[in-house]
Parts: sequence; C-alpha cells; structure tokens
Amino acid sequence: MEIRKSLGLFIMVVFFTVTAFHTCSKEGKDSTYKSQGGQRLLYQLNKEGLSKNIKEINGFKYYKIEITLSGDKEIYQSFLEIITLR
Repeated sequence: MEIRKSLGLFIMVVFFTVTAFHTCSKEGKDSTYKSQGGQRLLYQLNKEGLSKNIKEINGFKYYKIEITLSGDKEIYQSFLEIITLR
C-alpha cells in the first residue's frame, strides 16, 4: 500500500514538472498564443463596434474560427487590414 502511494506521488510530481516546463517553453507559449487567436479576434471586433453584426460563430477551436457577419463587406476588409498591421 505504501509503495502505491509513493508511486502515485512520484507520477504526479513528474507530470506537474513536465507540464510546468512545457508551459514555460517557447512551444508552450506559441500553442497558447495560437489557442487565444479567436478570442483576440472577437475582442477586436467588439472594440471596433462590429460584434453586433455577428450572426453565427462556428469552428471556434484554436486559431481557426468561422464567423458569419452581416453588413458591408468593405468595413470588414478595412478592419482586417488594420488588425494585420498591428
């Protein structure tokens, strides 16, 4: 019984150590940045006052997001040009 507890504790320590190293690594930071891409896009749409034109959001996973918008196409093209320059 004591060996099982020690082994379980050892596995948990190794798991959390590996997770901590991965989170602090460049690959971990890149993964986090990509996974938050959709959130940043929605924030910018809201900031520019375009979020009221969102009809539907599909495929909101990692950095792929499909948004159906209503309104003038020119507004969104200029919006995309602005956020890609930032």
